[in-house]
Order: sequence, then structure tokens, then C-alpha cells
Amino acid sequence: YQIMVMTRLQITFGCAFNIWRSAITAVRYASCRRQFATMKGTKLERKLIDYQTHQDILGSNLAMSIAIQLVSRSIEALSQQSQKEVAEGSFKSLDILHHFTSGMKAFATDACYQGLDQMRQACGGAGFTLASGVADWWQDVAPFPTSEGVNVIMMQQSSRLLRKQLDKLARGKKVHPFFDYMRDIETAGAERSVATSSAEFLAHSHILKTLAVRSLTYMKTVFELLAASEASKKE
Repeated sequence: YQIMVMTRLQITFGCAFNIWRSAITAVRYASCRRQFATMKGTKLERKLIDYQTHQDILGSNLAMSIAIQLVSRSIEALSQQSQKEVAEGSFKSLDILHHFTSGMKAFATDACYQGLDQMRQACGGAGFTLASGVADWWQDVAPFPTSEGVNVIMMQQSSRLLRKQLDKLARGKKVHPFFDYMRDIETAGAERSVATSSAEFLAHSHILKTLAVRSLTYMKTVFELLAASEASKKE
């Protein structure tokens, strides 16, 4: 079981690395490549890096690589803690590890596969050649969404623990500390942000609250549809 967890974690780390190095190549290309004379007072063409749409593609993927790396490190620390617990005969962290690694494996490999293709396209014809590296790396990561569990199954596996936690809340039982935010699932959709400035919107507490509301809104919608479905839980 631990080997399966570590394999998924290694794949997730690999996704972060591949998105990061592809972003470096794409940013360097965009800093040199010029296209369209759109700057006033000069016939010099504008660098690709100066176009907002280009910045959105490269910046979002670079940020994604950092986010995946940081989350993977947190899961790795939890995995090391779990190994110590298993050695002492405790298996209490295995469920949460399975939840995190299967979910992150699915999320990261999908982001990697799509992100590398976006950056390959952002480099134009140069990105399509193997000399750029990006096309070659994209080919290397193509199996990731399938390796160690097809992503649609991994997402399903990850979601099962969420459903178990909601069932516990419904019965008035204690949930894992990671899921304390789920207690607000019935009221989260009605909450409104009170932030009025950039600093307030970017505050760590506000970002966490926003992510919690977003997550709970999706969960509520999905689990209500599942409850209304005539299909069994196994289906």
C-alpha cells in the first residue's frame, strides 16, 4: 500500500518538475520572439511576453508547477509520518494518504498533460520541434494520466473519503481535522465576501475561505445528484 502511495507521489512531483522546466523554455522563447508591430511610435514588433494572453498561459502554468510542488511536499511529510505510525502498528493515516495521493495524482497529471501542450503551442512552430524540449517532454508525460490508475478512477477513489466524511457529519460524528471546513456545507453557498481592497482579497485567510466555499459548493451539488440517482454506490 505504501509503495502505491509513493509511486503516485513521485508521479506528482514529476508533474511539477515537467511543468516548471517547460515554463522556463516557453518564457525564454517569449522573451526573445517578437510578433506584430503594435507599439506606438516604433516599427519594432512586440515581444510575445508582453501580450496579456501569453502572460496568462505562461504565468498560470508556472504558478501551477509551484503549487503542485508545495502540496506534494506536504503529502510527502504526511507519508513519512504514516510510515512511522505503521511501524508502530497504527494505520490511521492510510485513508487520508490514499485520498490525497489519488486525488493529487489525477489533478497534477491532467494539469501537466494540458499545461505542457499549452506551452508547446505558445512557442509556435519552434515548440513543436524536438529541439525545444517541450514536445519531447510532453511525449514523456503523456502516460501519466494512465499510470498507477486512470484519472477518472483516481478522482472517484479520492471523492469516496469526502462522502464518508459527510456521512459522519450527518450522523453527528467527528470528522478528520482536514475536513472540519465541511461542517459549513449547508451555509457556504450563501456566504458573500466582505473584502473591499486588493490586500483583503489576497489575505491568506480570505483565500482559504474562498477555496473552502468553492469546494463545498461543488461537493454539495455533486453529492445531491448522487443521492438523487437510482444507481448504487458501487456503480
